[in-house]
Amino acid sequence: ADEEFWAFSFTDMGRHDVPANIAYILRTTGKPDLIFVGWSQGTSQFFVSMTDPRVKEYVKSTVRLFVALSPVAFLANQKSNFFAALGNMHVADAVMAYHPYAFLDATETGAPLQRINEFFCRVTMGIMCKLTVDLFCGTSSEDEWGAITNMSAHFPAGTSVRSMLHYQQLYLSKRFAEFDFGEEKNLEVYGNKTTPVMDLGEATVPTALFGAGHDLLSDLEDLSTLVTTLAPTEML
Repeated sequence: ADEEFWAFSFTDMGRHDVPANIAYILRTTGKPDLIFVGWSQGTSQFFVSMTDPRVKEYVKSTVRLFVALSPVAFLANQKSNFFAALGNMHVADAVMAYHPYAFLDATETGAPLQRINEFFCRVTMGIMCKLTVDLFCGTSSEDEWGAITNMSAHFPAGTSVRSMLHYQQLYLSKRFAEFDFGEEKNLEVYGNKTTPVMDLGEATVPTALFGAGHDLLSDLEDLSTLVTTLAPTEML
């Protein structure tokens, strides 16, 4: 496992992966622009792309509409047991110390799911012993067994432990901000001891937000905060 390779968060994916994906699609299709549909962490990445001064003009010129499904930026009111454990019990810090690489990755660099389940069960004192779809997002009377079975084949899926730690930080700080390295490293990276907030009021891509009342992670109160934070002229 390469700790340096996995030292990224969703902000890095918003700055690098999202523009690269857009460029590849447009180059392959020959189209001048596209509609970007993101779900959950995919929306977090695109919120970064829309506001980061290094890539936002490119994104603005190539994406004519952003469709955000279960958007995640503010997490103050989220009710997911998984993310509540991350924040209230600082589980992500423990995971970072235990395995600072991939999280739920199916490749050889990721810890096997059974081992991760056992670790979470231990550090949460039995509160969280099995990582399943409902633990992250909740359930609904509209859920179909076949759909859940198909979804479980690739979700929860892999990301970096740093991304998990970053979401823990968003939950605790109630801000949509850059990754917090600690005061000393923050001063080196950001020129300030505290992490800068990503200004969603700078977003200039027309945006459609879709939330649901039984979504534990993308809570409607947090969605309301997001609506008031985004530039009103770009909301659909």
